[in-house]
Amino acid sequence: MKTLIAKLVWPAYLAGILFLSYAGITSYINASAILEDHTVVDAPIELIDTTSRTKRGHTSTTYIFNYTYTAEGNEYVSEYSAVNEKGERYIDNPVITVAYSNADPSMVGALHVLERQSSLWGMIKGVTLAVLLLGLVALFVYAWASPDDDDDDESEDIRSDDVTARDQSQTA
Repeated sequence: MKTLIAKLVWPAYLAGILFLSYAGITSYINASAILEDHTVVDAPIELIDTTSRTKRGHTSTTYIFNYTYTAEGNEYVSEYSAVNEKGERYIDNPVITVAYSNADPSMVGALHVLERQSSLWGMIKGVTLAVLLLGLVALFVYAWASPDDDDDDESEDIRSDDVTARDQSQTA
């Protein structure tokens, strides 16, 4: 099983790089398209659901909100989610600043998120960091799954013991 894992680590790493690159580039393109020609509005936000997850004694709460905004006489509803303190701030002040594309008002996002995603340098740094961390994980998994020289020696010793035991039983 470890041999199979060792063989699959690097193709999985390559697939991870492709996925992370695609996700980063897509977010950058979408955010840039919205911010190219946009309108900023403060939209009322409404809590729809919360989910909590506890891991190692720490509870993480995800808040899921809907917000409504009007563009060109049409009303649009979109969803926003935030974790812990970032979500709690909308409970106390139920207004979110969003930007929508003037060309297609259904393309919308939280302004602070769009500004972060529209930074080319930020996207490059984020993807590079993720690729490096994924590479580190892949290296550890490969090192764990790779057969050691000692493993080969032990398996040869076991095989030679089996042959010796078989030869002795045949001569007896």
